[in-house]
Amino acid sequence: MKTVVKTAVAAALVMGFASFANAAGTNTGNVTFSGTIEDSPCSIVVGDEHQTVNLGHIGTGSLTNGGQSSAVDFHIGLENCAFTTETTMNTVFSAAGNESTANKGNIALMGANGEMEGSSIVLATYKGAQIKLGDTDVQNLVVDAAGKGLADQTLNFKAWVQGDATTTTIDTGEFSSVVNFAISYL
Repeated sequence: MKTVVKTAVAAALVMGFASFANAAGTNTGNVTFSGTIEDSPCSIVVGDEHQTVNLGHIGTGSLTNGGQSSAVDFHIGLENCAFTTETTMNTVFSAAGNESTANKGNIALMGANGEMEGSSIVLATYKGAQIKLGDTDVQNLVVDAAGKGLADQTLNFKAWVQGDATTTTIDTGEFSSVVNFAISYL
């Protein structure tokens, strides 16, 4: 009887190992869900709350004597808005500790060794008028026939690199600069 039990157990183990030998590999992981609930009539379109705007590869020749790079358009999309009496969207940009020291109101180009000298980033309205850090840009809501703001809105802006008019040296290299924004509705 002992032999039969041992044989049965051995057969079961062999069959179990054989079934795992033919099984496909498995993958594991996890998903983290995050977000922010804000007291606001609108939601920012997913992806627009953390953007990267590529200003391109800019030659120093275009920045000498206060010259500038080509302007790049960017936008902040708003969705599912529930407006009541609001008529405008008011955006204020602030530098995350990196306002240009040479051109107050502009964003410093932050390179590997800190602030790059000789140029800075200019923010502007969609028409090209400069928006200095801390100033308010006011854009009207797009409204329906009754004058009520539509549920989906878009804030449009431009940015470019501006050379300092008074410098002869323009630092070169990669840069990455962060600016924060706050939108209010009036």
